[in-house]
Amino acid sequence: MSKAQLKKATITVLDGADKGKAIGVLFNPTEYSFERTNSYKATPVFENGRATCWVGMDADITELMATQAALRIANHELEAFSYSVSHDLRAPLVTVQGFSRTLARHLGDSADPKVRHTIERISSSIEYLGRLVDGLLTLSHVTRLKLRQEDVDLSEMARNILERLQRAQPGRQATVTVQPDLRARCDSRLAAALLENLLGNAWKFTSAMPRTEVTFGLAEQAPQQATFFVKDNGAGFDMAHAKHLFNAFERLHGAEQFPGMGIGLATVNRIAVRHGGRAWAESEPGQGACFYFSLPSA
Repeated sequence: MSKAQLKKATITVLDGADKGKAIGVLFNPTEYSFERTNSYKATPVFENGRATCWVGMDADITELMATQAALRIANHELEAFSYSVSHDLRAPLVTVQGFSRTLARHLGDSADPKVRHTIERISSSIEYLGRLVDGLLTLSHVTRLKLRQEDVDLSEMARNILERLQRAQPGRQATVTVQPDLRARCDSRLAAALLENLLGNAWKFTSAMPRTEVTFGLAEQAPQQATFFVKDNGAGFDMAHAKHLFNAFERLHGAEQFPGMGIGLATVNRIAVRHGGRAWAESEPGQGACFYFSLPSA
């Protein structure tokens, strides 16, 4: 190998007569694999208040970095695939739904009861699939959206959501409590989606109670991160199933009892994770539920 192909590095001598001197060395990058990725940690050694040398260690993290890069690529491709499939399914769904409605109008009341029942099943299945597609698009949107860091007033956001829910059902007996001045440093669009899902779920799962009780508050305040909660007195759930709670399309209650697609909590978890936090829950059947989520402190 010619001298031009060698690379130069500067090192500091740690011991001996030349201790502390900086010297240049030439090395063969192929022979010594200097193109790999290493992590270095070093600590100074002091004598009489002066740093005399450094003691350190290095670790080869090439494989770890490669694995992380592969995971990022795989996740990106999966998200793109999910979005593409969900988006492309919309057009044929609309077409089939349109044809089924046209057929139902054409047959009218003269159609055989079995035929009408079949058409109704087709329509309901298309509507269900449409909601699944909407759920996939929602999850994809949460993952792909570029984050904006803002100082968000979560208390005001929660009050607006709860007021809207109450206006939709003015005859419902409800006590809602929102702790004032709750703030977080997060994306306001995703924070709104998170609270819409949690407060909407609390409102939905308390629908069978004589009086609905929903509370939004602060569980813990740390310098870097705050933990909030949404608590209700609704149906609750068995904690044995808690590990599946935040998976997409997972449902712990029948759709005939509480309608939904099982997307809301998966959305909540993804939003919390994107902000460096997490989401979890505590509950007992028939004793209501308390959902926690953490976001960066304002």
